[in-house]
Amino acid sequence: MPENEFTTPQRDPRGRQRIPIEDRFWRFVRKTETCWLWIGAKNSMGYGATCIDAHTTSAHRTSWILHYGPIPKQICILHRCDIPLCVNPVHLFLGTLKDNTQDAIKKGRFDPVKQNAKLTENEVRNIRKLHSQGMTLRKLETIFPVSDSCISDIILRKSWKHIP
Repeated sequence: MPENEFTTPQRDPRGRQRIPIEDRFWRFVRKTETCWLWIGAKNSMGYGATCIDAHTTSAHRTSWILHYGPIPKQICILHRCDIPLCVNPVHLFLGTLKDNTQDAIKKGRFDPVKQNAKLTENEVRNIRKLHSQGMTLRKLETIFPVSDSCISDIILRKSWKHIP
């Protein structure tokens, strides 16, 4: 097996020995009777976040790699238990992006109609105004027919850049 962060401790830029990912990973896992819950950092979607070779990745993907090996390109790691913080490899399975979307729809976590909803320029202005007045993303998501990531992109001006 070629040497990498999974097999060989490395040194950071200051020459200090890095802790292997497997050792770092287990520090943030709490096993219950069913799920193994990630208690470390989370990403904006509520999934556990780890760092491998200076790249942030999902904790459940790291768990898959540690238990089963590399993940094929263009493949997602899905949860049987539908708990974003679960890293129990028995609860994880491989799937395409299409499989992931269909699984989310089946479990009621994704509404394709809502994802494809259109906003007006006035609604975009209102989203920005309400957020500047302290309204949370979650509250805005209940008011406007789009996802929280869409609302976040509007607030951060990643989308609708032409609207003041």
